[in-house]
Amino acid sequence: MACIAFPSFDLSALDLRRLELPAVDDKVAALTRDVAYVAIGFGVLAFQQGQVRRRELEKAVSGIVRSLTRR
Repeated sequence: MACIAFPSFDLSALDLRRLELPAVDDKVAALTRDVAYVAIGFGVLAFQQGQVRRRELEKAVSGIVRSLTRR
């Protein structure tokens, strides 16, 4: 098995307060927040759709099992 060597970074001297970052515009922040909400919403919808399909599969399998046990 090959050995993978990951690089190491020393971030102990990093002080984020010293960085001069431009102020984030309110519109960019609002857009980022909206994108996050939409992504979370799609995730919730996908999870719910998975639950519905699981229930449909359970119903189909239980019907098959019931029909096989009646014979």
